Amino acid sequence: MRFGISNNQLTAALIAGFFATHIATITGFWYEIVNLPATDWNRFNGTYLVGFGNPTAVGFGVPPASDFEVFLTGWTFHVLTGLGLTLIFAFGIRPMIPLAYDKMGNILAALAFGLALAVLSFTILTPVLDPYNADPGWFSLDLKLPDTNDVAGSLHPGWKTTLSIIVWHIIYGVHLGLFYQPKDDGTAAT
Repeated sequence: MRFGISNNQLTAALIAGFFATHIATITGFWYEIVNLPATDWNRFNGTYLVGFGNPTAVGFGVPPASDFEVFLTGWTFHVLTGLGLTLIFAFGIRPMIPLAYDKMGNILAALAFGLALAVLSFTILTPVLDPYNADPGWFSLDLKLPDTNDVAGSLHPGWKTTLSIIVWHIIYGVHLGLFYQPKDDGTAAT
């Protein structure tokens, strides 16, 4: 997609970031097809921000959020985070990566960025935020998400959660590299 998005680097990066985040987010709901836990970042972020007994909301006398409010708040936060991280990639990280500004170079650079985000996610963000009080543990290996393909109450092994986080970020990285295709000088495609 070296052409057709925008001649403006900021606009091209924002559009690419939106699509990469959206595609990866949607695929996260389908991971159970391949026996991985669904990766619902919308509800994860929403639960952390406004959901189900959030101490800040309760402290201000705000009633508990509905599932829709949790989902919508989390989706908004997740998309804005994806856009912000894409801008960091487009304007800060990508110019420092010594790969050619061709299709494969952009995909590899964005894939490396996505994998770095995955490591940040399962080593720091998921264990520290822990909105479900699930104590994810080191590398999130203790976070056992529900397995809806199996008997009710069954949980995926913790390593599958970490793997699903990695797969999610690989999909984000590949799509970011496919959609964000700057010219050889790093500016937006024409």
